[in-house]
Amino acid sequence: WFSNTGYLDTTRTHRSTNGGVIYEIHELPDGKFLLSGYFSAYEGVPVPCIIRVHPDGALDPTFQSAIGVGQAQTFTVLADGRILASGLMKIDANSPDSLNLVRLMPDGALDPTFNTSARATSAQTGAFQDIWHTRLPDGRIVMHGNFDHISGIPRGGIAMFDADGNLLNDAFTGDGCGIFLDGGQAELQGTVGMS
Repeated sequence: WFSNTGYLDTTRTHRSTNGGVIYEIHELPDGKFLLSGYFSAYEGVPVPCIIRVHPDGALDPTFQSAIGVGQAQTFTVLADGRILASGLMKIDANSPDSLNLVRLMPDGALDPTFNTSARATSAQTGAFQDIWHTRLPDGRIVMHGNFDHISGIPRGGIAMFDADGNLLNDAFTGDGCGIFLDGGQAELQGTVGMS
């Protein structure tokens, strides 16, 4: 916690992980926060990689995320309390497949009505790249990142999904802009977000 002048707020209780890193902090409408990153314990309590904390930073034990390993890089809280999350995630370390786009129930469980099978891959990086999303007003979801395929279908760094996680062919189809040279190094096309 920091004061409004940028100094450490000594009136707050500061929290810690097991030496891991919290990369994403998303404030919820009720003042709580979703946290994600590469950590396995919070205040000495074993936790998954997506947790919810109270406004004072204390762990909210009523939220039990199904995502055990990895990092969510974008959260969108829906009107009914469900949560869209995108990033590089797995149920546990032994899971053979990465999850890039999921919808969580208000208690953190995976929403069984959402298609979690979309896999963003890259010829350069395999399945290990940053993934973000933007939710459109009509409920569709746009996935962003440095990928060239979604589940084997060509998509150049941007892909459109319906509200339940099914890949659409309405827009952003094909290879995108392709690989470009950045100072002599080949870089894969990609997007980070949209407004």
